[in-house]
Amino acid sequence: MFVEWCRHTSLKSRPQHDVAVRNLDKFGQMMTMKIRGGGNGAMAFYGAVRVARRVTRTGGAEALVKYQRSIEMVKVTHGGIVRISAGIEDEEDLLDDFSKALQVVERVVREGVGAE
Repeated sequence: MFVEWCRHTSLKSRPQHDVAVRNLDKFGQMMTMKIRGGGNGAMAFYGAVRVARRVTRTGGAEALVKYQRSIEMVKVTHGGIVRISAGIEDEEDLLDDFSKALQVVERVVREGVGAE
């Protein structure tokens, strides 16, 4: 798998998941993932999405993907971290979009394309 980990309040593996269950009516749309391949993998994913918009900020009705490190003057964010804000698009369209983007990540990681 080319996602090393995923963080979202709905995941039972998340620390303090029980607190979220007790205090939230619904789980939010924000999710953070660590893409395998560091910055190269994250940039491959970020560049390959087509349904979700690539942005430098999050918020809005549409699905958004943010790769913070790509805009940092001083690199403080880990190279493989992307943030996703789910929007109002069709669920299957987004799943297909992210699946295809991860196929690009697979190719980049296996071929060692680019340098971080």
